[in-house]
Amino acid sequence: MRPLERLSRFFWKWIDGLLIDGTANGSASLADLLGGFGALSTTGNVRNYTLYFFLGVLALFWWIALS
Repeated sequence: MRPLERLSRFFWKWIDGLLIDGTANGSASLADLLGGFGALSTTGNVRNYTLYFFLGVLALFWWIALS
C-alpha cells in the first residue's frame, strides 16, 4: 500500500469513523436521553409547571445569594 493511501485510510477509519462520527452519534444519544427526561416533566398539568417555575426562582435566588 502506498503512503498516501495508508494515510487516507487512517484518516477515514480513525479520524472520521471514531472522532467525527463518534461525536455526532454521542451528541444524538445525549439529546435523546435529555429529551426523554424532559418528556417526563411535560404533563399538561398547570400545577406542575407552577412548581417548576417557583423551583427555578428559588434556584436563581440561591445562585444570586452565593455570588
